[in-house]
Order: sequence, then structure tokens, then C-alpha cells
Amino acid sequence: MIAISTGSPATLPGLFTATAGTENGALALEFQPNFAGIVVVTALSVLVSVVMAVRSSNASPGPSGHN
Repeated sequence: MIAISTGSPATLPGLFTATAGTENGALALEFQPNFAGIVVVTALSVLVSVVMAVRSSNASPGPSGHN
């Protein structure tokens, strides 16, 4: 919305840049992704999920009710 309303590029640093443009004469929003940034964010998300799953399984009581 910022790119369309101001006419200047809007950036989410490391992920993508959005600019207002036209497509077949109609107003359009054009995205230019930063693939390296997207890969880093995805890898960090997976790493956090794995760490949280491992910590959760280690904190669960065993069959006898004790850790």
C-alpha cells in the first residue's frame, strides 16, 4: 500500500522490494524478492522450530512420570 500511495518503493530489508507499476494499463504492485534473505529467514524459522521441539520432548515426563 505504501508503494502505491506514495509512488516510491517500499522495502522489507533483506526480503523484498515493492514498487507501483502498471499491467495492461491498470495499477499494479510489483515485487522484487531477495532470495538469499528469504532462505535465511526460512532456515532460521526451521532451526527455531527444531530447537523448540527438542526442548519440548526433553521436558516431557517419561512413562514413569519422572524425567
